[in-house]
Amino acid sequence: MNEKALANKESTSPTAPAKRIAMFGWLIRLAAVAAILLGLLTLLSSYLDSATNESDSSEIEPVVIIEPSNSETPLAPVPISSITSCIDQQLIDDAEHPLMPLIEMAQHGADVVTRNVKDYTAIITKRVRVGGKLQPEHKIMCKIRHAVAHEDQDKAIPFSVYTKFLNVKKGQEAIWVENRNENKLIAHGPSGLLNLVTLRLDPTGGMAMSGNRYPIMSIGMLNLVKKMIEKGTADLNHDDCEVVLTRNVQVGDARCTRIEIIHEEKSDQLEYHKAEIYIDDDRNLPIAFRSYLWPEKPGGRPILLERYSYSDIELNVGLDDSDFDPANEAYDYPGM
Repeated sequence: MNEKALANKESTSPTAPAKRIAMFGWLIRLAAVAAILLGLLTLLSSYLDSATNESDSSEIEPVVIIEPSNSETPLAPVPISSITSCIDQQLIDDAEHPLMPLIEMAQHGADVVTRNVKDYTAIITKRVRVGGKLQPEHKIMCKIRHAVAHEDQDKAIPFSVYTKFLNVKKGQEAIWVENRNENKLIAHGPSGLLNLVTLRLDPTGGMAMSGNRYPIMSIGMLNLVKKMIEKGTADLNHDDCEVVLTRNVQVGDARCTRIEIIHEEKSDQLEYHKAEIYIDDDRNLPIAFRSYLWPEKPGGRPILLERYSYSDIELNVGLDDSDFDPANEAYDYPGM
C-alpha cells in the first residue's frame, strides 16, 4: 500500500506546478482583457462625462471686465474700413429697435469675412454651462476652412473643421467635413493608453455633444457672425433691450469694439440676460463672445452661460484636404 501511494504521489506531483502556471497565465490574460475594457470605458467616459470640473467651488463665474487700453498715447480712431465704423451709440439709441443697426452691421460683416477669409488656424478658449453645470475651461487648436461653391461639384470646397484639445482631454482630435465621411464626426480619445479606437459619430448625437452647447459644424468666427444675426433677428420681437457700444477695448493684442446686449427682464423667450461681442476692428473679425444668465437674486452677479475667444489667429494659410484627413501623419488617429 505504501509503495502504491508513493507511486501515485510521484505521478501526480509534477502536474501541480503546471496547473498553477496555467492558471497564472489565464489570470494574466483575463487582467489584460479587463484593462482593455477599462480603457474603452474610460474613453467613452471622456466623451460622455467631460463635466469633471477643475474647480466646482463656484457655479457663478465673476464677470471679467476687460479694460480699455490705458496707453498714454491716444489710440487712432476706428478705421473707416472696419465693419463697426458704420455704427455708433447715437445711431443705436435713435433706431426703431436698438438691434437693427447691429443686424445690418453683422450682415455686412458676414460678407466681409466670406470674401476675405478662406481659411485660418487659431486657439479657441471656451467655457460653457451644460445641463446647469459649468464645465472646465478648454483650450482647443482648430483649423477651419470655409466652403466655396462651384458649378463642378468636384471643385467645390466643403466647410471643414479639425480640432485638437490642448488641456482637458489633451490630444483628443476631431474632424468634420461637410458632406464627407457620411457627415460623421471622426474622433479619437486623449493621447496615451486611452487612444485605442477611431470613432465615427453623429455630430449632433449625445457622445459628440457631451460638454458642448453647439455641434462642431457651428464652430468658427463666420458662424459666430451668423449666430449674431439669427439671435438679433429673433430678439427684435422684444422691446426690453439695451445696447451699449464701447470702443478701444483690448482683448489680447487686438483692439476691439465691444457690443453689449442687455435684457433686464427675464423671459422664457429670451436665452440670455446679457451678451457681449468683441469685434477686432483691424481684422474685421469677431474674436470673442460671452453670454450671461440673469442673477439668482436682484442686484446679484450675472451667471456665466458661455464664453469663447479666438487667439493666435493665422488667416489664409492655405489649408487643403490633407488638413482634414485622419490619415495625416501629423495627427494621432489610431489605426490610420
